[in-house]
Amino acid sequence: MVIQLSSGLLKSKVFLLLLVTIILTNTALAAKVGVVVEFKNGDVYKECIDAVENTDGYDLLQKTKLSILWSPQSAFGQLICKINGEGTNVQGNFCEFFGEFWNFNIAKNNDWAHSPVGHNGPGGCWNRNENSFVGHYCTREGDVLGYKFTDSGAPPFISFDDICNTKTRLGVTSAKAFVNGKRKSGIDEKGGTIEAKPGSAIKLEVEVSNKYSENDKTEIEDIIVEGVLDLSSDVRDESSEFNLDANDERQVTLNFKLPENEPEGEYNLEINVEGKDKNDNKYETDVDFDVDVEKESHKVTFNDLSLMPSVLDCNANPLLTVELANSGDNDESGILTIKNNDFGIDVSAPFSIAKDSVFKKSYKLSIDNAQSGTYPLEISAVYNNGQKTEKNSANVVVKCSESASTKTSFKSSNANNNNKNAKIQSTPATSLAVKEEPFIMKYKTPIIIVGAEVVLLVFGVVFLVNSLRK
Repeated sequence: MVIQLSSGLLKSKVFLLLLVTIILTNTALAAKVGVVVEFKNGDVYKECIDAVENTDGYDLLQKTKLSILWSPQSAFGQLICKINGEGTNVQGNFCEFFGEFWNFNIAKNNDWAHSPVGHNGPGGCWNRNENSFVGHYCTREGDVLGYKFTDSGAPPFISFDDICNTKTRLGVTSAKAFVNGKRKSGIDEKGGTIEAKPGSAIKLEVEVSNKYSENDKTEIEDIIVEGVLDLSSDVRDESSEFNLDANDERQVTLNFKLPENEPEGEYNLEINVEGKDKNDNKYETDVDFDVDVEKESHKVTFNDLSLMPSVLDCNANPLLTVELANSGDNDESGILTIKNNDFGIDVSAPFSIAKDSVFKKSYKLSIDNAQSGTYPLEISAVYNNGQKTEKNSANVVVKCSESASTKTSFKSSNANNNNKNAKIQSTPATSLAVKEEPFIMKYKTPIIIVGAEVVLLVFGVVFLVNSLRK
């Protein structure tokens, strides 16, 4: 029993040892290498290649996006005849030669050194001695290879970091945060904490920079700055695309609105910046901010305010719908007021609303003999024993016929003519009917006159007939 257990433990140890060995071996063999190519028209191409350490130069360059024409194998290995169509044709085992060729350089001490060996010549890996011509080039982490078609020379020097560590070349170099228009301290390009309340408006101003030097002349294109505020329901904003020349910057503004009913807590605001260069090398950087949401003790806001119908006839009974939200820490009660100075409206009604709840109610108003025009309604919610007031407004749009010329009057459906302080009610609107007078009562006077004239005419005719008989 003991022997079997020891055997099992031994097998487990052997397996773990092999697994660790494989991981360490793969990690050690990984190598990133930068490649720089200058063309006749002055364009400079650069690319970062992921390879396995000690890969020869031929296999390394085959991983690039370049189109390369190679010579057949020779005593010097395979030679580069053309890159992206620039260079000379293959001739035998070599490239045609007219005084110029693709010079092969290796970065050393922030400068170029001409390689004394080829990409995949006979022998093993070159020993990195500039005076040694034995073997061929083999990759090593941090190498940069440079190519230029000329009689001698090299492309502009570009460091390994500028090619492979692209996150350092597109970055956020400053940041400012504003909550409801007020700037918050403790915020910079490294992040920070933004304190806010439910319903707050957060504005973030970030400066994005292309950190390449002017000599490098690398333009970063199609840059997009996106922000994601990780709330109970994500809030997002992003910039339009833009380009940045080397050593240039641009300020970008992102806006985020916290919901009125957002629970208290700490939330992550991530700013992501992405772009690419003309060689399709990718650039990306991130900055994280903490958004600390705390409720106010007393906070009532308008969620909705609408008048139906939105356009009224000169005689109408519209419904004003009001929705309030309580995002504070306390239950609230108060007075809702509706006013219009032009027509003497001064109505009020009580409301009560529990915390984290909404209050919604419709109030019927009456509009009689109105003139065409737009009339403002001022609506206020006064609460917390009159210490806090939330205000809003709505427009009453009236379109009447040309014959309507009397002054507009606003009143509730149950108000009398002598009461300027109109009352409000939440019952459905009712239609108003006008009762017409009877025909005889409406035209009584003309009928009497015409009747009298007929009676006189009859007496006249009778009198005339009697006179002729005599």
